[in-house]
Formats: sequence, structure tokens, C-alpha cells
Amino acid sequence: MSESNFDLMRNLLGSVDLSDLDITEVSKKEEMSEGKRKEYCSAISTVFLILEKDIKRLMYKQLLLTFSTADNMDKIALGQGTFNGMSLLLEHWRIAHLEYIGKPQPEKFDKHLPIGEI
Repeated sequence: MSESNFDLMRNLLGSVDLSDLDITEVSKKEEMSEGKRKEYCSAISTVFLILEKDIKRLMYKQLLLTFSTADNMDKIALGQGTFNGMSLLLEHWRIAHLEYIGKPQPEKFDKHLPIGEI
């Protein structure tokens, strides 16, 4: 699924959205010093590629299980919540990984600007 589909799902589910989080604000709120933040990002980056594969595989299995066996709305809601939780962790760890390797995050499309800035 594309990032915009995840954002739409989270919005419909009333879940938290990580797109507006600023890494420096998060580290201040959690009282994480710059050194601890670098250490955290380094640790996540070390295993991120393995985690990403595993979590994506589990998300796919969860998606298939939910929509092939759920026979009532409670089971669907539980499956969607599980899927959303894995997606949030994956996105959170991706941010830390990108911060560690120094890669800029892709800019999101601004729906208020129909024509992108040149």
C-alpha cells in the first residue's frame, strides 16, 4: 500500500498520525538527549531492513486473515487495529533509520497547492 493509503486508513480509524511529528519535538517530549537520540537511531538503523521485511510480511498476513476470515465488525476492527499498529511502528522506525543515514524524508503532497512549487 502506498503512504497515502495508510494515511487515509489511519484517518478513517481515528488513529494517530506520524506525518506531523517533528523528530526534535519528539526527543524533547521524551526527554531524550541528542546523544541518546543518535544512539537510538543507530540501533534501529542496524536492524531496520530486517524489521521492515518481517513487519511487511506480517502486515500482509494480517490483511489476508482479516478480510478472508472476519465474519463480524469486531473481528474486522481488531484486524485493522493490529495492521495499523504494525504500520505505525514501521513508519516510526523508518523515520529513525532515515535520520541516522542522513537521507531526507520525501515531501508529502500538499493538497492546498494543486500545482507544486517549481
